[in-house]
Amino acid sequence: MSYWSVIPAALSAAGAISSYKSGKAQSNNQRAWNEYNAVMNYDTAMDNIDSQMALLGFNAQLMKSAGEIDQKVLSETAEFNVATVLSVAAYNGSLLDREQELMWEGMDLDLRILREERARERGDIIAAQSVSGTVIGEGSNADAIIDQMGQENMDALVIRHGADIQASRIQNAKLMNNFNAYTEAQKIMWEAQTGSYVSEANSNLRIAGMLTEGSISSMAARKTASNSLVAGMQGAGMQDNMNNLQLSNQLVNGLFSSGAQAVSSYYANKVPNTPKAGVPSDTSSSAGSSMIYW
Repeated sequence: MSYWSVIPAALSAAGAISSYKSGKAQSNNQRAWNEYNAVMNYDTAMDNIDSQMALLGFNAQLMKSAGEIDQKVLSETAEFNVATVLSVAAYNGSLLDREQELMWEGMDLDLRILREERARERGDIIAAQSVSGTVIGEGSNADAIIDQMGQENMDALVIRHGADIQASRIQNAKLMNNFNAYTEAQKIMWEAQTGSYVSEANSNLRIAGMLTEGSISSMAARKTASNSLVAGMQGAGMQDNMNNLQLSNQLVNGLFSSGAQAVSSYYANKVPNTPKAGVPSDTSSSAGSSMIYW
């Protein structure tokens, strides 16, 4: 039999082995690529999470700074309003003081006018008494002068009493003006402080809620990224195992096919042995066959 008949089987076997090695290398490269993609996806996800957390912290700081600015503006506005209220109250107080000064000046003027009028009246009375020939300052003449002086004193008392009443009214107005200014200033400051506390509390609650939500989202995203990494690595391994199993089956099938081809070629190309002249053939071992094969 010629050995050339087994060359196709050998080539087939070599092709199966070469195909296996090539497939194995491709499978290894595919697994490395899948694992690289899984790691890159994980790193990208973690970088995104870190960036989001950094941005969240920056936004929280901005909210805190904005809240502090709002509180400062609220406090400065309250101080300005208080200063305005106190300035108005001081101005109103100065007007009341001036009104009181004018009132006392008016009282003095009224008293002076009263004294002058009463003095003229007494002069007229005395002149009339002189013309009548009666004795001035005695009897009824004296009574007339005394009555006129008593009336002057009563009129002066009325003027002073009216001035006292007006001074009391002005003083009460000053007290009320100061009291209203004080209570308004206290109200403004209380509202500003309360508003500042409420604004700060709301700002802190918003920041805490935002950070809490961000932390929870970050934890969930990190867990998802870790699970994706594990799944990607496991998937790459499973795909590599499946590829290896398929390649092994293909190699076994190829080698089996090559072996079968070799055996088939061997028997197909085997040459029968024809006995030479004068040489008896061994028929006992051929089981009835007249041909002997080498």
